Amino acid sequence: MPQRRESISAGHFFMMDKFPMGAVVNKALTIRSSQVFGPKYIPRLLDHAARGEFDPSFMITRKFSLEDAPKGHELWRMKQDGCIRSVFTP
Repeated sequence: MPQRRESISAGHFFMMDKFPMGAVVNKALTIRSSQVFGPKYIPRLLDHAARGEFDPSFMITRKFSLEDAPKGHELWRMKQDGCIRSVFTP
């Protein structure tokens, strides 16, 4: 049987009571979890970026003005036109 790995990244699961645990158990799935310590590392990453030691622009796939935010959000939501990460600027 082929194995697959699924990842869910989220800060908090507020609706855990809506999670289909019966389906997980019936399919004999293994769930592993961890936390991302973003608040600990974000200031350090911003310092590196400010000094030019780290260029985060590779993560941006599309840039939009705030006026185009509805269109940009729709492209991102539907993953259309290669839009994976959007940046909105005033």
